[in-house]
Amino acid sequence: MNLNFRKLLICFSIMPSFIYANEWSDKAKQDIDEVYTILKENHPGYVDSLNPDFKKDFEKNYITALKNSEKIDSYNGYYFTPKEYITTFRDGHTQLSFSNDLLRPDDDKEIENAGVIIKYRNNKFLVSSLLKNKEKNAKYPEINSEFIACDSISAEELFNENIYKYLGNRNIELVKIAYSRNLFLNYNSPEQKKNKNCVFKNSKGKIEKFNLVWQKTKYSDLKNHFLNASVGAETQFKFEEFAKGKYWISMPSYSEEEKFEKLYAEIEQNTNELRNAALIVFDVRGNTGGDSSFGSSVIKQIWGKEYYNNLPKQQNEYVEWRASWGNYNFVNNQYFKKFSGAEEKKNINRYRYYESLLKNIKAAIANKQDYYLEKYYEEDKEKPKKVKVSNKVKANIVLLTDARCASACLDFADEIYSLPNVKHVGQITGSDTQYMDISITNLKSGLAELIYPMKVYRNRKRKADESYLPQYVYDGDIWETEKLKSWILSLQEENRS
Repeated sequence: MNLNFRKLLICFSIMPSFIYANEWSDKAKQDIDEVYTILKENHPGYVDSLNPDFKKDFEKNYITALKNSEKIDSYNGYYFTPKEYITTFRDGHTQLSFSNDLLRPDDDKEIENAGVIIKYRNNKFLVSSLLKNKEKNAKYPEINSEFIACDSISAEELFNENIYKYLGNRNIELVKIAYSRNLFLNYNSPEQKKNKNCVFKNSKGKIEKFNLVWQKTKYSDLKNHFLNASVGAETQFKFEEFAKGKYWISMPSYSEEEKFEKLYAEIEQNTNELRNAALIVFDVRGNTGGDSSFGSSVIKQIWGKEYYNNLPKQQNEYVEWRASWGNYNFVNNQYFKKFSGAEEKKNINRYRYYESLLKNIKAAIANKQDYYLEKYYEEDKEKPKKVKVSNKVKANIVLLTDARCASACLDFADEIYSLPNVKHVGQITGSDTQYMDISITNLKSGLAELIYPMKVYRNRKRKADESYLPQYVYDGDIWETEKLKSWILSLQEENRS
């Protein structure tokens, strides 16, 4: 073989890996640039004079992300660098969703782990469950032992560096509840190390040291461990009388319209029973949001529209929509067209709302305004006059939440908190920034889609990043429904005595 030709073959055999490595760096830069441009043009925070830190942090974090992308040489590096960038917004409504999500892999994907699944309860990192290693000499801490440190790094520091850096909002407590399960998993983020020399405190207060052995486990075999360590499996829509005169209404989502309508029909049929009940439990575990009107409609049905219209509202609360063509096109394509044509008669109020919204966003763009200040469309300009209305509901009310409660679920909590005789139980809720109502767009790389908010709340009573802390915090596993029922009934007995 000709020597020069052989050298050429060797050169080409090496080049693909070199090009491939640089390609991931280029793709990360491309995605970060595109995210930057889309948010700059469409996110309400970028032009928010009431939140000047947003723009300042936005520009600074963009420069940092671009610098970090220069070191990337694999898909893992590509994944975690934009992920870290988007997490700097600390906002559940500003996210990147990846087609190949390393933190939510396919069931048959093997994940490296140290055999210990951690949960966060009572301000402590505790052992939730164990995945025993085949190695005979492998030793593990007992269940519910407190995780203290690994390799002289505290549990808190490990959580911040390996998990909080890539996941969650500003309320770190609820992120701990949801994601402490990942502490002894290796997703191959660029800076993550496989910690081995770890310290735990057992139930008797004795400090124990373990040399943890890492292994590989299929993701499908980890799922139940994950659920039990965090907030459990999703609950189902349900209406039931779980004790005499005591009702349980489970609403795990405000985005599944068909399931919600079936539940609402049961509420309608049993309105009188609910009004004369001893107790109503609103179970919103698993509810990450959706359409706020779902929750409001339940309150209107049980308490009556007149009573609902007289509930105390935050004075001077209003909404501003970022006026941009990106937001206009998304509202038009995803919302307005849905309620046009045959759907118009069935959903006339929504049709008119989106028709008015589009008209006013377009006018704001034409007038070179940053925002459209949302107003009532013509038929709703006259707000209902407040008159004294008696409360038809005799029941005590319990709101049951877990850490997943966010967005429209928090809107429901806002309204429940304005009712009389309410107790909040369970876990701390999630929290939102003041930026809401998402748009979704596919990035040009084809590897991810960007989710971002289009509007900003002003003068909302619940502040940005504010969670609701229950009056009665449940220290057990929030997914154990039957135990929760007994616990809630016992609370009612205690309050009566």
